[in-house]
Amino acid sequence: MDLDLSNLEIAQTIKKAKEGLPAPVEISYKGVTEIRREVLTFMEVQFWMNGELPSEQSIIELFVTQEDRMQALSVLRDPDLNKVHLANRGLPEFNDRSARGFSPEAVIAANMITDIYDKRSIGAKLKSLNLNTRQWNGFLKDEDFKKYFTTLVEQRFDGDISTVAKINLGKLVENADLRAIQYFHELTGEYRPQNEEVQQLHLIIARMMEVLAKFVSPQILDQVATELETVIDVKELTQ
Repeated sequence: MDLDLSNLEIAQTIKKAKEGLPAPVEISYKGVTEIRREVLTFMEVQFWMNGELPSEQSIIELFVTQEDRMQALSVLRDPDLNKVHLANRGLPEFNDRSARGFSPEAVIAANMITDIYDKRSIGAKLKSLNLNTRQWNGFLKDEDFKKYFTTLVEQRFDGDISTVAKINLGKLVENADLRAIQYFHELTGEYRPQNEEVQQLHLIIARMMEVLAKFVSPQILDQVATELETVIDVKELTQ
């Protein structure tokens, strides 16, 4: 039988307030049963939509407070997850190892540190988890965890940072920033100034050959054309 700790947590908070003690900053009002229901529902939807279960990290990110994320981790690492909860829903076993085996604090810290939308410093983020930089550096001494953290950073860079860059570029274009507009057209291939320079150079050479044709013989004109081809590298012009 699952124990719903939400009422107990609220009572403790009220008690601390009466005693003049600071209340917790982040309090989970969700019980274990509710967390498990949300996790299993998400896993089921993702499986039938994508043909596979979601990663542990994506499940953790469903929740906002650190307490809820810790609860979600405990659900994912519950021995009954595969043989009871997933089996009853006709789902395959959850064998994601992206974050399993690491301490919950390390996983949550990694998720928080790589969250680009959270503007706090690394030290402030760690402090909110009752951790310090020495403990974080200790987590990174584990090569497997370091690989996990590096992979998470790369995913954030390819996903979130790319999205933020595009959104900010869109804002600049909307504000009629000429440099941003030019960059946007270059990025989308609508405008390539280098190609225009190449076209202008070809036009100048063609006009020059037309002028030379009026004053030199065809044999000399051929020699000039051949010499120009050896001096000017066409590949360099088109790169």
